[in-house]
Amino acid sequence: MVPISEELQSYGISDKAYQQKRKEISGGDKSQSAQDKVVEALLQERVEQATEWEAKQIAYWYYAIFKDRRGEDSFKEQQLSHQCRINALEEEGAEKVKINASACCGECHKMHKKVLSAKAAKLRLPIPNSKCKSRLNSEYIWCTSLYIPARGDEQEAQPPPPAAKDVPTPPELAVAKGGGGPGDGASVLVGGVGESVGETAKQVADYAGPAAVLIMGAALALFHLPAGLILLGLGLLAVPQIYNPLTRMVPWLHGRFARFGLLLIGLLLVLLLLLLSEWMSRQKPEPKVKPLPSYSVESTEDRSISTRSRLKVVVRVTEPVTPQEMAQLAMRAAQDLQRSMSPDDPRHASYEHLQVRVEGIHPVTGKPAVLSEAEFAPDGKGRSGQMSSDPKNQWSWKVKVNKSGGSGALEEVFSK
Repeated sequence: MVPISEELQSYGISDKAYQQKRKEISGGDKSQSAQDKVVEALLQERVEQATEWEAKQIAYWYYAIFKDRRGEDSFKEQQLSHQCRINALEEEGAEKVKINASACCGECHKMHKKVLSAKAAKLRLPIPNSKCKSRLNSEYIWCTSLYIPARGDEQEAQPPPPAAKDVPTPPELAVAKGGGGPGDGASVLVGGVGESVGETAKQVADYAGPAAVLIMGAALALFHLPAGLILLGLGLLAVPQIYNPLTRMVPWLHGRFARFGLLLIGLLLVLLLLLLSEWMSRQKPEPKVKPLPSYSVESTEDRSISTRSRLKVVVRVTEPVTPQEMAQLAMRAAQDLQRSMSPDDPRHASYEHLQVRVEGIHPVTGKPAVLSEAEFAPDGKGRSGQMSSDPKNQWSWKVKVNKSGGSGALEEVFSK
């Protein structure tokens, strides 16, 4: 049995939440059955309180792992988790989904790459597969197949994959707290209350323009200090407490629209300054940058798991490169593969994690070697995705290079 502290961490449950729930449920009982009841109650709460489909999908998946570790059938929780995933993909705009069974058993592989509409997937729910041969901790089914988005031009499978015999009732999201209806504290404004609202609206209008200009000036100062300072000065000048005394000294500042006319003139001057700066920068000759060597894709390997679609790619470069170019080449290849692979190749649809390994002749040893490796997660959730709540596992880039030329001597040079 996994120690309780490690198990809590694997479910993303804090020790504080566990101790608080333990007092509510079991008091001082430290038996295994009492601990199980506390963890199960926390997992049920997470399922019931989820207000987003992705969070509910992960909550059901944690609950399934919990039951499987206890030797209980978790097939229903796996089904509910997949239903939530399909709902999440629909929210992201996917109208069709595709079954990825590359990491599962032979029975599931019969449905690999089958495409069906998102609505049909929820009604039929062919995965998790009731005939799946995969197991995790117990004797019960643990299907590692996964629904991924399908392109709009991909044809739906005919006939579609077989439907599950018992499809659970579709889950629902919890209602986010803080929403109030028309009857919650609503009141009718009459007499002096209405006049007060009108006065408040006038005051807001007096400060809206200067506030907007001050915010724009503060943001612009980060990129172009002179233009930002001009806007900040104009914004301060237009504040009523400063502007109104000035009108007594400068008569032409009187008038309903004079203040906003002044702000408009200032904005036009700033725009002219920015255009002038841009024109001057274009007159400077751009430094010549040595282009990175070209590469060729040697192999691809689908390493997807049930909650994360992953792809490993090996590329080869024939020209000698420096350690800096090794890192840049691995990163460029990862970005190229993420956005430029052939849309007609279904193997490369919407991968959430890319591992790119660059091979070639090392400049130090002159022998074939692994030059660099880049791991790229566009969504910033690293290799494990939502399955890991540890901040150190939530990253977009990890890049390593082989500086010495020795076998396997890759050193991390960049992480973000």
